[in-house]
Amino acid sequence: MAYGPEVSRRQFIKMAGTAAVAAGLGSQALVSSALGAQDAGLVPYPDMFYANRPKAWTEKDIRRGGELVFAHVSDPPHLNPLLTTSYSMLAATGPVYSRLIRPKGGDYDDPFNPELVPDLAESWEISNQGKTLTFKLRRGVRWHNKPPVNGREFTSEDVRATIEGWSKGATAYLAAPVERIETPSKYQVVIHLKDPDVAFFRNLASSWSHILPKEAVEGAFDAKTTAIGTGPFILTEYTRKTEYKYERNPDYFIDGLPYLDRYVLRIIPEEASRIAALRTGQVDGIKNLGSKETVDLILRTNPKVVVQQLVQPFSIFHVAMPYDTPPWNDVRVRRAVSLALNREEMNDLVYAGVGHAYTNGIPWFALFDRYPGREAYGPWFEYNPDKARELLRQAGVKNLTVELIFYRYGSYVDESVDLITQYLAEVGITVKPRSLEYGVWIDHFLGAKYEGLAFGFTVPAGGMDPLNDWAGMLQTGHPKNSWRVSDPELDRLLVAQRRELDATKRREIAKQIWERTNDQVYRAHVPRGTTFFAYQPWVKNYRASNGYYSTELTFGSWQVLHIWLDDKTKYA
Repeated sequence: MAYGPEVSRRQFIKMAGTAAVAAGLGSQALVSSALGAQDAGLVPYPDMFYANRPKAWTEKDIRRGGELVFAHVSDPPHLNPLLTTSYSMLAATGPVYSRLIRPKGGDYDDPFNPELVPDLAESWEISNQGKTLTFKLRRGVRWHNKPPVNGREFTSEDVRATIEGWSKGATAYLAAPVERIETPSKYQVVIHLKDPDVAFFRNLASSWSHILPKEAVEGAFDAKTTAIGTGPFILTEYTRKTEYKYERNPDYFIDGLPYLDRYVLRIIPEEASRIAALRTGQVDGIKNLGSKETVDLILRTNPKVVVQQLVQPFSIFHVAMPYDTPPWNDVRVRRAVSLALNREEMNDLVYAGVGHAYTNGIPWFALFDRYPGREAYGPWFEYNPDKARELLRQAGVKNLTVELIFYRYGSYVDESVDLITQYLAEVGITVKPRSLEYGVWIDHFLGAKYEGLAFGFTVPAGGMDPLNDWAGMLQTGHPKNSWRVSDPELDRLLVAQRRELDATKRREIAKQIWERTNDQVYRAHVPRGTTFFAYQPWVKNYRASNGYYSTELTFGSWQVLHIWLDDKTKYA
């Protein structure tokens, strides 16, 4: 974001703040006003806002058939869930695959503690003090009728092969607690864990826990280019960097679902092009709109568009520093970077003041009943460039020049990187930003191959346990430890929280982990912004999730399973 010589950052804030005050807007009011004539209402759980909140539909209301077209920002590196944790991979493969268990679809009440329901597993039993999980599988479930699997029946051997496949690939963290797997029959799987692990069962419901046919794991076909699942939609055609086409699975194991006949995931990297496609009806929905002003513009020309807004309960983006490389292995330098960041100003400039200025990489609901205030984050989250310069002097760091890599997920990324560059320049660190192509970015950041800084993100390790799946990635040797963190004290706490079955005691350990991560500044977290979802009024029964469980439409979601399309002529 370039302000030019006429307008400083603080002048820009003053103008933006004056406009907001003139409109009489608090954070929630700001959103309500932005959504104009929509019938706005708050849902009964924190940090989620709906404009024109969808009603609960009955079978009589539902109109079957039709084609849903949804825009997505990036193409996945490939389609094999065993070899990448890319969100774009989840977007492409989510409608194809099933899991043993999944979060309940539709209008659930608590996104922070969703009800887990059967998927490929019909029922389950947990015994031996939490170390043995026995799953009874559905009978008669069939794989999509594509070679070489050719519609054969799903069995326990597919589950065994998949979990063993997890242990050898990008999803090794999912299988790490597993000691051995038994398949007493075609329809029963027994998983034995090395130790009690409170997160393992919940993680079986995460978006990363696709169950693949054993042929995919054994290499009978290339799962990078072919996706064969048991899910509600069959991937029939795709063109890299263009679109993915799906047809309704006529043999899906849940009667009456899905409602749609066809689903199209269209890759449109540029936000302006996505918005234009929505306005002209070329797509039915878009996500990851990071600006209230953008929403205003859409509603000005397309007032019937439905908008949902949410503020995530954790920090996604942060300044990533390679923990094992000088000068970033000195805690004084990491603390200095954090002190240099003016988070409240960033929230005002990048997110129009409707994000959360103070967040870190652990979802706050893991240990707090309410969103915590500034004081919960400790001294290194304050904006204090003088103290930052003093810490750098003590560490012997001066005139430091460093590259910062990033990927342009949206305008908010460019704006954030521009501000970070300015903030660090003020304390004597010269930053040279470099935007990377998506595949290169994923390889460099998730592969921990950067030596300077990265404007990075946090991808949950399993997706269903707020403490283990977010803080756990900081453990020494964790396959998703993109920051190369190795802290024995943190390792001790992370092991303890996984083995603690008592909820109260586990929360006490969570507090220690929270304090340790804030004190050691493994990553310098920046404000968590507001995300807007916009879709055509004829799209029914869609719920934007809080993002924590990655249940948005394009993030590996079963949500497309429940969506139906109303008659478009009603909205002309």
